[in-house]
Amino acid sequence: MADEQRIAVLEQHVRKLYEQIGELKEALRARAGGAPESAPAPVFAAEPAPAPRLEEVPRVFARAAPEPARAPKSAPAPTADIDLEKLFGRYGTIAVASLAILMGVGTFLSWAIEHGLLGPTVRVVLGFIGAGIVGAVGLWVREKRDVRFGNVLLALSLAIVHVDSWAAGPYLQVISTVTALAIAALASAALAALALTSEERTLFAIGFAGAMLAPFVTAREPGSVVLLLTYGWVVIALSLFAIRERGWRPALWLTVVGAAVYVLAAAAGPHDNDTGWAATHAPVLFAFACAAAGLLFSRDALRSKLALAFLLLACIATFGYSIEARSVEVVVSLVGTIASYLIARELETDERWLVLGNVVVPLGFLFATIVSAGDRSIAALAAAALTAVASLLAWEDEEERVHHLFVAAIASGLAILTWLIDYDTRCVGALVLHAALFTVVLRSTRVKELLVPIFLGLMIASGWTFYLLPGRPAFAYTPFATIPSLCALGVASAWAYLAYTLRPAPRGSVAADDALASIVSALAIGVAFLWVRQELADAWSPDTASFALIIYYAVAGLALIFAGRMRNEGLWRVVGLGLAFYAGYKALAQTFTINAVGLRVSARIMVGAFLAAVAYWYRTPPEPTPGESLPDSAPQVASAGASAGPGPL
Repeated sequence: MADEQRIAVLEQHVRKLYEQIGELKEALRARAGGAPESAPAPVFAAEPAPAPRLEEVPRVFARAAPEPARAPKSAPAPTADIDLEKLFGRYGTIAVASLAILMGVGTFLSWAIEHGLLGPTVRVVLGFIGAGIVGAVGLWVREKRDVRFGNVLLALSLAIVHVDSWAAGPYLQVISTVTALAIAALASAALAALALTSEERTLFAIGFAGAMLAPFVTAREPGSVVLLLTYGWVVIALSLFAIRERGWRPALWLTVVGAAVYVLAAAAGPHDNDTGWAATHAPVLFAFACAAAGLLFSRDALRSKLALAFLLLACIATFGYSIEARSVEVVVSLVGTIASYLIARELETDERWLVLGNVVVPLGFLFATIVSAGDRSIAALAAAALTAVASLLAWEDEEERVHHLFVAAIASGLAILTWLIDYDTRCVGALVLHAALFTVVLRSTRVKELLVPIFLGLMIASGWTFYLLPGRPAFAYTPFATIPSLCALGVASAWAYLAYTLRPAPRGSVAADDALASIVSALAIGVAFLWVRQELADAWSPDTASFALIIYYAVAGLALIFAGRMRNEGLWRVVGLGLAFYAGYKALAQTFTINAVGLRVSARIMVGAFLAAVAYWYRTPPEPTPGESLPDSAPQVASAGASAGPGPL
């Protein structure tokens, strides 16, 4: 075949290929949604177009290749904002509609009642019929249309049943109060049963709340507290049993809220119809029974927490009515404390619930016992018993030792206060020994929570001591040789030992917080300073006491300045300087009250010497402590190997 024929055949093939590529390009554009462009001018004319050369064929292919199709850009997803239109459209309208319907029906009924058209029985029957119609519509809407809207109608139906039951029972006396309560409770139970079958926790919560509110709705006046709490426990126990396998946490905690409402109602209601031990202790027995129901019917993951919540409610109930009743609650507190410890042992890692079970509930029952016990020996014995139990648990359980040591410290302090409250010096001495003992425990166990009871004990002992010191007869006692003086010495020593325990150490201390150590050190110094000052204030005679105080202020100021320079504590130096100036002021202005000339002259000369020593100290900078960098003005040490001349003498 000649070359011209080969070129003609190749030209035909290229033309067909180009036409196919063009059709493919148009199809891709049409699928992508783009408008077809105007037809391009043909590359090859019918007759006059010259045949392309072989080297031009690749450029024809390159120019004719279709562009890759681009995927259409998707619109950005809208942000999840609160749709107020839907909120008001769905729920606002049904609320307004329900209110309008109820008001319309109420207006019609009021008109009919005023004109004698509707008797009490007819009104009650019409109310129950209306509730049934609303409930039937709600069930139909749930099945055919919308579940949530149907639930709203069912809740409205339950509310109508409750209102009508109140009208039928205590208001119109058509039926008995017990019958009205039974109708309201059965309606709530039916709603809760429907929620269980359809697995809807919100509807179950509505049914439970309706059942719990039924006694308050269907009774004009509060009746028997025992019957009220019995009914409440039955509802709570059945609810816990019904949802034991579902894990509806909001519904479970709603039972705790309902129990709290019943306890408050029982505590606030009259007890005229209830007599005896059971009626008096009905709130706490109800809370204990709820805790038992939580342990029996709840799931393993929540049973302990629910039981502890009910025990806390029992503790509050015990403390609340024991203030008024003044009845001994040792047995109740013992049962509650043991139950709390046993339940807390089932918890593993939840620190908040462990604190509730090991600390809050036992101490709460102890406070209730102390408040209710008329005999201080019983209160002290209860506190000592809790101290022993907590100490034993701290020895046995290393993981929860922090909680038990804290309880032991608080309970033992309460035992001391309740037993020795009428013996001043003995109580102060016992509190000092208590603080020292638990400071030793703090030093060995490094439990920082012990700082709270130690602080409280030392603060009480300090305040009590400084109340006893001025009570001694003026100028008729020997300083530092009285019983209150020994108490003050013990308090100051306990503060000093605590400050020593909290001091920062290179290997890590019990409390590595330098600020806390500084505060405790300042308190120890302050207590010691005030104690010595009070010892000298009314000692020997007026002249001797004034002289001793002036010298004491000067010596204390000098000592603080010296200690501040040695430990590089700026606050100590400032306080010491203030005391030194105060001593100078007393030496210059107040020594005129001293009748003895020798004491007056000695006070002024000695204070002057002390102030001169202070002035000399402040002429030279304090020596740097080991490891402290020198100030910028200090001369630099010559490098190793460099010769250095002798320094100034």
